Parts: sequence; C-alpha cells; structure tokens
Amino acid sequence: MSGLLGVVLAGGRGRRMGGPKEGVAVPGGTLLSRSWNAVAPAASRVVLQGLPDAPAGMEPSPDRRQDGGPLAGLETALLRARTSGLSGIVVLAVDLPRVTAPVLLELIRRWRGLPDPAARAVVPRTRRGLQPLAGVYGAGLAENLSRWIDGTEGLAAQDWLDSLQERIEVVPAAELEDVAGHSEPFLNVNRPAHVERALDLPPAAPPVVSVTGWKDAGKTTVAVGLAKELGARGYRVMALKHGHHFRLDTPGTDSHRLRHESGAERVLLAGPDQMALMGGWGHGGELRVTRLAARYLSEADVVVAEGWKREPLPAVEVVRRGPGGPDPIGDLAGVDQDRFMVRVIRGGTGSDEPDDGRLRLLDADARDLFSTLANIVEERVIPGVRWSRGGEGGR
Repeated sequence: MSGLLGVVLAGGRGRRMGGPKEGVAVPGGTLLSRSWNAVAPAASRVVLQGLPDAPAGMEPSPDRRQDGGPLAGLETALLRARTSGLSGIVVLAVDLPRVTAPVLLELIRRWRGLPDPAARAVVPRTRRGLQPLAGVYGAGLAENLSRWIDGTEGLAAQDWLDSLQERIEVVPAAELEDVAGHSEPFLNVNRPAHVERALDLPPAAPPVVSVTGWKDAGKTTVAVGLAKELGARGYRVMALKHGHHFRLDTPGTDSHRLRHESGAERVLLAGPDQMALMGGWGHGGELRVTRLAARYLSEADVVVAEGWKREPLPAVEVVRRGPGGPDPIGDLAGVDQDRFMVRVIRGGTGSDEPDDGRLRLLDADARDLFSTLANIVEERVIPGVRWSRGGEGGR
C-alpha cells in the first residue's frame, strides 16, 4: 500500500479577505497552520501547493499553470503523486481550518475501500454542495484532469467533479461531524466575517495522537513517556484513556452521595488545584474521542489518547513480540492503515529503518525512544502549532 501526497492548497489572492489568507489568525493558530496540522498525519509527504516559497519546514510546490485556480493546484499535485509512485493525494484548502486530521483519515479510509481507488475520488457534500478542496483523489485521475483543463474554458472544480460521475464517492458532511468532534467542520473562511463566525463556534478538536495496541502491550508506559517528553518541550499536553468498568467515586464520600442519591447525571468536583468530572453518558451513549477532546480538552496543544484502536486518529502502535501473539492492529485487513505512523516493539529488536515505506519501527528499550516519538509527533501531528507560535525558527 503506497502512501499519499498531502496537499495544502494556498496561493489565492485573498481578495475577499483583503489580502493573503495563509497568516490570518483563527482559533488554534493560523489558517495555514490549522490546515497543515490536518494534512500532515494523513500523508507520507506534505507540500504547500500554489506558492513559490514557504515558511521553514514546509515544502513549496508552485502550480504548473499560472492563474489556473484550485484545479491547477490539484493537477500539479496529482501529476507529482503519480511521478513519485504514490497512490494519490489528500488535499485541504487553507481556508477550511475546522477540518481536522480525523476527518481526512476517515475520507482516506473510505477511498481505500473503493474498487480501483487510483481512478476514484472521495469528497464531502455540505449544504452548499460538493466540497472538492477537502478530499482524496487517486493519482490515475491526473490525465483526466489535464484533459479537462485543456478542453474547457471553465475552471470550476465543481464542474470537473460532476464530469467524473460514477468515479466520485460522495460523503455527506453530517456523517463527518462526529468524526471531526465539532460542528461545521467545513466552514469556509475567506472573508473577515467568516473569521468572526469561527470564533463564535464551539472549539475545534485539538491535535490528538493515539497510543494503541492489544491488552498488556505496554501502552500506558509509552503514553506516559510521550506525554512527559512533549510537556518538557513546552507543549500544553492533556490526556485521554479508554477503559472498561472503572469507577472513580468512592461509596460513603460526599461526591458519591451527590451523584447517586440526587440522581444527577454528572457531578463536577472542583478545587483550588484540581478538578474531576464523574457520571454517565446519558441517552446519547459514549462520545467519540474527538468529541471528548473538543468538549473537555480544547485548550491543549496536543492530546495523548491511550486506546481507541479503530478511531481515525494518527497512531503509535505498541506491540509485544512473542510466539503465538496477535498480529499488529495496523496490519489487519479493514483497518485504516494510513493513520499508523510508528510501531514500538517490546520484547524484540526495533529499528529506525522504514517498514514497507509506511511505518517506522522503534525498540521499546531504546534510550531515546520518547525523544524520537516526540519528534515524530511534532513533525506529523502538531507541526502547524510549532510554526504558528514559534515563527520560522520553530518553538
């Protein structure tokens, strides 16, 4: 399974915004940093499409056609992916800051499941119609797009999508809100008033990295070490853990009485130096991890989530080598493999060499394990946070 080229579409003149949009501040960073954060975990390589240069740490990719609009950017990226032997592109326009990595990873999962995905595309449908600038396109569509641009006076991406007919898979935006963890994930920000709208909406989910694996693989040790290292680097780190049948309230305490005798669905304990929320889910059932992160941990620079094997999150997998052990989750059929970035191996020899070009293998006993993992998370999960806050020199 070859990887995807990540494409952040930029370079528009920003007439309606009153200037270039890339540096416009929105919740969680800038338009550019938010988009880069969403694409980086989902792709083998990321380019800033449409600009002749880019901030440090971002690779520029000028359009091969001048003044061709978004379609020229898609064409250049598709041709580049095909030349590089990649399966296709995952693309996000810079003015869609509420699209997050889990949304793109979910679109990729659906695209991988199509027959002949190299010749197919997956895009969301919002209330305004198809959203061609947040989707996945197979590299086999490159020549089709070039012929379309050469043979028509119109350069509307919507018209090209309509011409693809059965080769396009449409995903209703409503199916992606829960994956995003917040409302209006496809809000388009291309006017100053749209920035105000973004500020009024509930917060988008912060970047989340999952530390996952089978039971007793050693997930907690890796999650704790990674969170500690990221915190030492100056990031505001928060954590989530998935579990079963646990209880935090102790019978006989006032908090236990307040919850169970009053009938209150949830109880929030608050003190000068700590807080805790206890209770049930109510009628809606368990929330997805991105909903939890957006609702309770929105102030984090990065969230380390232990568990959630099958959620579309950028992931570190912890495996324990041994005879008769289970296959790694990231190798199982039907699992969205694109989200797995690195595999930490316990009870065996890891390596810094790529495994089939998709995963890095690391030894759980390596002295620099957590430093290496934090480097990967900085590069793939929170690169835009680092750039937007630290300038071109990083944090």
